[in-house]
Amino acid sequence: MARIFRSIVFSVAATVACAAEPADPPAVLEPMLTNAETESFFSGEAVVRLSRGVVSLGESFDLECEVHCKGASGYIHNGMLAEHLKLPAQITITSTDGKVRRELLVASDSPPIGMEPSAWLRLWQGHTVGREFTIRIENAAVARSNGSSPVRSVNLGPGEYYIQAVYNHWLIALPVSSPTGPAERGQPLVLPWLSEAQMSRPLLISKPVKLRVVASHSDLTNVNMRTARPSHNSLHVELRPARTRAKYDRKTEVEVRMANRGDKTINVFNPQLIPIVEQRAVTLALLTTDGKEISDLLARVDGSWASAAKWNWVKMPPGGTVSSKAAFWAGATNSQFAASFPPGSYLLELTVNSPALSGAPIAVSDSRDKDGSADLRHPSWPEWLRSFPGEVICRSNRVELEILPRTGD
Repeated sequence: MARIFRSIVFSVAATVACAAEPADPPAVLEPMLTNAETESFFSGEAVVRLSRGVVSLGESFDLECEVHCKGASGYIHNGMLAEHLKLPAQITITSTDGKVRRELLVASDSPPIGMEPSAWLRLWQGHTVGREFTIRIENAAVARSNGSSPVRSVNLGPGEYYIQAVYNHWLIALPVSSPTGPAERGQPLVLPWLSEAQMSRPLLISKPVKLRVVASHSDLTNVNMRTARPSHNSLHVELRPARTRAKYDRKTEVEVRMANRGDKTINVFNPQLIPIVEQRAVTLALLTTDGKEISDLLARVDGSWASAAKWNWVKMPPGGTVSSKAAFWAGATNSQFAASFPPGSYLLELTVNSPALSGAPIAVSDSRDKDGSADLRHPSWPEWLRSFPGEVICRSNRVELEILPRTGD
């Protein structure tokens, strides 16, 4: 009998963060706030974001659909919504009168060409996983895209619509285990307290987001126009928000978001930025306003460490996203060799080095350890260690950090 891993389960909330207007129309489902079926100790929420709330026919907008982990830890199934795997969600576009309904995700029996995306992803509190899409509005027969592509064409006429994500219980299904962790292949297992039919019931439901489609540019008066997200090669990193304020010597954080903007699956080392992993292929640089580097805020000088293991590599499909929170103390450098920095204005920038995309060494990929830990005796292990720090392969946007003096607290 197959050994089974304990799966995380959700006490759910639904939120929306977008440029569009949230609404609560009868044409869509009510946001789901709790679900007793999960018998949950885990909290999470579904998030939908749009880059634009108004588009004209023939134009595109960007859509992000993600699940945010608010507590506990564990594995989720197909969080990046690869359509050749069992889908744990559907994204719907519904007209306000309920007569038009479109589904963005289409189940496929054909895996993508090349490397298959990760079926299971381990999340901790503060992690977010999902997929981003570029949606082109057409007033004609739907031109469906290949399921591995995040670029979609949708048949919609002028009018108002609502976009909503509905996740089902397959998101927290049980994985069949292998000797070294969750098996990448094979169907997820039904939760013990549910039937297979009940697994398709809603688990998380986001709030609906309004989208208005107009016939032409002339109908876009006084609308903030944004072009569709530009294409990027492979890994794209972003810091959010654009500006952060924190009091001196207080803990603060920024969101680090990684996305696959290429057309093939990529294998990324530790995109969740799990701090206990000893090897690190990214740097969160604290910069002066003229761009001079002061310190790496992700550097650690004490605490427990663990070498990279098999589950630290995540195969991200085209459009796949993984986000985490990078926490630091405002004014501290995380280095015993550098002085703290005073209140004032600074910049933050994330850089990613080549080991992030070089793939797991054989010492890890072929490891038979039950926890997927590296075989430190294999010659590929020291060879991989020598590849650090490597060359910078991409940089994030620069965001502002303002550190305020501590007064009266």
